[in-house]
Amino acid sequence: MDKPKKPLSSIAEAIGNTPLLLVEEIAGNKIYAKLEGQNPGGSIKDRVAAQMVEDFEDSNALKGKKGIVEGTSGNTGIGLAFICAAKQIPLVIVMPENMSKERQDLMKAYGASLILTPAKEGMDGAEKKAAALAKTEGYLFANQFENKSNVKAHYKTTGPEIYEALNGHVSAFLAGVGTAGTLMGIGTYLKEKDPKVQLVAIEPDESPVLDGGKPGPHKIQGIGANFYPPLLKADLVNTYLRVKSDEAVAKANVLAKIGIFVGISGAANLLGAEAYAKSHPNLGNLVTVFPDGGIKYMSLGIYGK
Repeated sequence: MDKPKKPLSSIAEAIGNTPLLLVEEIAGNKIYAKLEGQNPGGSIKDRVAAQMVEDFEDSNALKGKKGIVEGTSGNTGIGLAFICAAKQIPLVIVMPENMSKERQDLMKAYGASLILTPAKEGMDGAEKKAAALAKTEGYLFANQFENKSNVKAHYKTTGPEIYEALNGHVSAFLAGVGTAGTLMGIGTYLKEKDPKVQLVAIEPDESPVLDGGKPGPHKIQGIGANFYPPLLKADLVNTYLRVKSDEAVAKANVLAKIGIFVGISGAANLLGAEAYAKSHPNLGNLVTVFPDGGIKYMSLGIYGK
């Protein structure tokens, strides 16, 4: 057992340094996943939320503003909600109405105001509504889809954590793309350490926008925003993989049955990693992330099948 950690002075200090789990071995490859659901707000987006707020404070961007407004599919909103609650910063969250009830309730519990937009408008609709509120109501638009603090958070923390945990032996990093912050931040760090590291972008098969396809509805909450994310640098991406929504849901159930309870995007990431491992035998260590746990999706009725 590890030595007890020293007491923390703020909840934000509990973010990061999540475990890296060896999930399985396929075709001479080891597949690892970062257990990001162990962050205090329950997801990888805690890192992004903390970095954005820190940078806002350092630059005095909040001066003269009523608070922060953000368009989010859920996890960034939850991260911002607990960070803003701890700092007593008013927060308004705008999200599509079809996101899970648990996500909505968590943000309300932290004291955030919640505005729902039509499901058919996707994340684009939520983003536009948040931007409009920033202009008309005097809030600061966090704008995670264009905010470089999103990438910075993973470049500073998640990337180094992965690299150090595997003593620099990383052959590929794979992640689903929503804002692209995770893929770009971690990928940039790893490629700077070793240009041979393969960077793989995973997206819903039903909405393969990154790979030149058409946007469409899908069930993998947190990725596949139905538009090309401004933070994504195509020249850094080596491969694009597509994962079907129903297969991701089924995989989440399989993982739960072996004690690994993750969200749908985490299951999609693992499916992508498995496919990549099979097509690239003996490549080495393949790393992905489990962005969150499955608890926030229970109301969708997808588990226990």
